[in-house]
Amino acid sequence: MKHLIITFFCIISIQVFSQEESIIKLKKSYRIANSNKSITLRFPKKTTITLDTTIVEIDSSQLNFLKDFSLLDNTNFTRKYKWHAFGRYENRNITQIIGPVYIFLDEDLPKNIKLKFIAFIEDIPAIDNLSFSFTDDFEKANYFIDVLDIDVSAFTQKQKTELTENEMINDTFSEMTYKFYANENSKLISCHYKINRSIINDASFLIKLKKGFFRSLGNFFESKYAPKVSLLYNKPSSEIEFVTDYDIIMLKYHYQYLYNFKVNLGQFDTLIELRKQLHK
Repeated sequence: MKHLIITFFCIISIQVFSQEESIIKLKKSYRIANSNKSITLRFPKKTTITLDTTIVEIDSSQLNFLKDFSLLDNTNFTRKYKWHAFGRYENRNITQIIGPVYIFLDEDLPKNIKLKFIAFIEDIPAIDNLSFSFTDDFEKANYFIDVLDIDVSAFTQKQKTELTENEMINDTFSEMTYKFYANENSKLISCHYKINRSIINDASFLIKLKKGFFRSLGNFFESKYAPKVSLLYNKPSSEIEFVTDYDIIMLKYHYQYLYNFKVNLGQFDTLIELRKQLHK
């Protein structure tokens, strides 16, 4: 498939919450307000964090999901998740896919790659707010894996000239990249995953495809502190057959709740603090 034309439709997600089930005892709402490159968090305990952000005001009934977000109580995993989701970027928003993921595989992918990739996806256990299936119906798909005859890379030409041959071989996105189409709340509607045809028969291609696809599910960063067998480990691996328990935990963090407001690092820290209020 040498050319790809995709029409994307705007999706509006509406979620209804019961005021009677609110778990945070607030009169109206809590507010994250921009003030001299700091944010003031007004919830049961007033706190100020030195971050620059736009104003976000959220009704307390939107926070009911925190009562079930027990993963936030695990300090070690929460710290690692924050790196994968935000990296070093304080104002980077969490990105999530809306609804089921319908994957369309390019017919030019080698058959053995297709079969192994499908087995890899089908092995991912059930996760709230995230599901996968494959389709041959182009119009039904919202995740397109496309083999192209043009130069494809997450790096610019200048950046590529600065990489060593070994770095080019080992980097997941040296000859692959993806582009998401999102709504105003950073919810991902569709994805175009692009692959340079020159690498589809390489020995490392399947591993790169698995790592790249998994990272795209949350726009995740890799880390040297992830387990060496993880898809999120920042070094090349000779063999990755399926997702690890660590990878699944990171997905559960990311899709525990589909936020209907933008969440950057400072706002995620706010949610952690609000969760702590439940145990006081």
